[in-house]
Amino acid sequence: MKTDRMNEQINEIQKITIEYLHAPVKEIKAIGTGHINKSFLVVADKKYVLQRMNGRMFYEHLSDLENNYETYRKACLYAKEEQNSTGINSEEKGEWNCPEWVKCEAGSYFIRDDKGNIWRMYQYLESDVPKKNVEPFEAGKGIGKLHRILDKIPRGKIKAVIPHLHDLSYYYSGYQKIKDPKAMRDKGIEAYISKNIERMLDIHLMDDSVIHADVKPDNMIFSNGRVAGFIDLDTMMRGSIFNDIADGMRYCCENKEKKYMPDRAAEFIKGIEESRKKTFTGNEKELINMAYLRNRFMLGLRYYCDYLEGNVYFENTTAQDCLNKAQALLI
Repeated sequence: MKTDRMNEQINEIQKITIEYLHAPVKEIKAIGTGHINKSFLVVADKKYVLQRMNGRMFYEHLSDLENNYETYRKACLYAKEEQNSTGINSEEKGEWNCPEWVKCEAGSYFIRDDKGNIWRMYQYLESDVPKKNVEPFEAGKGIGKLHRILDKIPRGKIKAVIPHLHDLSYYYSGYQKIKDPKAMRDKGIEAYISKNIERMLDIHLMDDSVIHADVKPDNMIFSNGRVAGFIDLDTMMRGSIFNDIADGMRYCCENKEKKYMPDRAAEFIKGIEESRKKTFTGNEKELINMAYLRNRFMLGLRYYCDYLEGNVYFENTTAQDCLNKAQALLI
């Protein structure tokens, strides 16, 4: 039965792939651990990533996704032209890759199948560093360069598709509405949320920038040990760079037990400063620390809500996984 479902899925993917590519398909396999989109590596004349997107979340926002992608692509091209005109040697400038989306036969970036799924394809970008062993300094430099590129985008040009992504009050409101959970409540987590929620809601960040909003190693492309681009741009929005920095810190500055490592954090911040050619002020460093604490709390709350509701959002985890992750972040 499992084999039948797998063959059915491959046949479905092949039908979609034909709409994008004329070259014969040599291989198809699932890749990535994304919580929203399901990704497949397609090997044909080149390597491609085919994504089955969350139709419920994105169907009404396809024009915004296309606008955001095209806007980011133009900013990358402008940054490249600007660098080339400075005479800086290529090693210092570094390589920067922008995902190249592929248009289907009908001329659109997106295909909707008869099941309501939305599909998208882009050229696969090779990444040569194990994402779980990211050097914090290099990750920081990559985030700094990303923000330099995003700074070239007019603030009103980007349309937020998931505007509540860093809105703690939104997630806390959802938590308060869970009246009849499918899972047993955890007293330790509930006590921690109750004790800390007001302090976390009181943290306010400057939000006058264009940000990626889902900064993590899985969304970074590496070349020769350096961050050479970002993928999964669907979360781009107007927001605070401190949210991007805090998200990066969670992945690059913690150990396996989710404990904060100051030495790694110092290297991470140093990398951002070097890329920005600007040192953070004492007030800005305090905002980074507060954003880090708030975003850890917010993610823990999201995992806990998903555990209570029966695993409805984080598709690649079980309810118990969600509880374990919430406990690691909140207790």
